[in-house]
Amino acid sequence: MSIIVTANQKGGVGKTAIAVHLAHGLARELGSKVLVVDADPAASVYKHFRRREIGDPPYTLAGGAQPDIHARLPQLLQAGGFDHCIVDCPAGASNITRSALRIADLVIVPVQPSFCDFDSAEELLPILHDISEVRNDLQVMVVISRKLPGNNAYSKEARSAAASVFQMEGVNVMVARQEISNRAEMVRAYTDGKTIFEYGKCGVSCGEFNRLTEEVAACLHAVTA
Repeated sequence: MSIIVTANQKGGVGKTAIAVHLAHGLARELGSKVLVVDADPAASVYKHFRRREIGDPPYTLAGGAQPDIHARLPQLLQAGGFDHCIVDCPAGASNITRSALRIADLVIVPVQPSFCDFDSAEELLPILHDISEVRNDLQVMVVISRKLPGNNAYSKEARSAAASVFQMEGVNVMVARQEISNRAEMVRAYTDGKTIFEYGKCGVSCGEFNRLTEEVAACLHAVTA
């Protein structure tokens, strides 16, 4: 059983989109029973699926915008027999996020490829450092998100810059090789209340999330091995 938390200091960077699509990717890639906890008071995950017309989402959803989620969640996972859980936290260093980080195996920090976003997300680092002092197995993955499509020079520099900005002594931080682009098919998925894996043809975004899922799965395997 593993718990993944998506968190950042600034909204609008694709935090919920990563949670929504990564959860389905893990269910497909690993054949896992996945729970997604919408811990954002804005109910962002539920909003993603509110226009859905083809039945239930491809995994279990639960609310969890509570500052004691670290105490409640393990029992919920055990009772439901879930293999993996993704907790979509609110933006900012809220008590909800602090609570979820206490039991996380992997923290995903989405950032846009700009120093403005790096500086905003950097405020999360002291919290991660404090958690890592008692959880030395905690993994942190920075994901470049909502980038312009294509391999432009600025995008190539973003991963190197992110690795430098988010480097912390005593904290296991990596920058994901796979970046998530801001594409029309992501907007379409939100509009339809689907994940990108539910369309007949696997588009570019689907391929991106396939590769990100593989990275996350490898990271979780290393944590639980």
